Amino acid sequence: MCDFANEVVTIKWEPHTFVFDDLVDGTERRYTPDYLVELSARDGGCKSLLVEVKPQTVLDRIEASRPPGLHARKHLAAREWCNQQDRIDFMVVSEKWLEAKGWANVRAIMDRQKYRADPRLKQSLAKTGLFPASLGNLVAISKSEGFERGAVISSLLRMCADDHIWFDRALALTDDTVFKFGERRRIFD
Repeated sequence: MCDFANEVVTIKWEPHTFVFDDLVDGTERRYTPDYLVELSARDGGCKSLLVEVKPQTVLDRIEASRPPGLHARKHLAAREWCNQQDRIDFMVVSEKWLEAKGWANVRAIMDRQKYRADPRLKQSLAKTGLFPASLGNLVAISKSEGFERGAVISSLLRMCADDHIWFDRALALTDDTVFKFGERRRIFD
């Protein structure tokens, strides 16, 4: 997902190890989050996210454990550390978060990055006067010019990959999906 997000400046794997005193048993513990993602902020500055990646089933168990288990205490230590820093937050990402951000559509767009559209179709679709327009309307217009539905969809997704047009990637891609002119929207806001 970070490879797709225009706002991502850098990604570092296992960027920092926290040493914290476990309040449950007094043991000194270590915790290393999976990633540090540096983002360009809307105000022109930068902000960062410490990111832990967990399967949703594991995350559900962590959140449900009472008293909080070791993973929950590690996450709490990371949040507390972030609160003491300037412009850095902590988040746990699961497949549920990815799905909510439109992972299926992001994969489809990224899969079309090297798609070679028919130049005539690309020229036809690139008319800014067409946008905003629904997928169904764009397919109908293109079919009247002799192009197949699959080629139209692949060309539109390539145009999304190139940041010429965008759509709400969190929604399923249907004939009602509206494509708009301009670069893709931010993921980490």
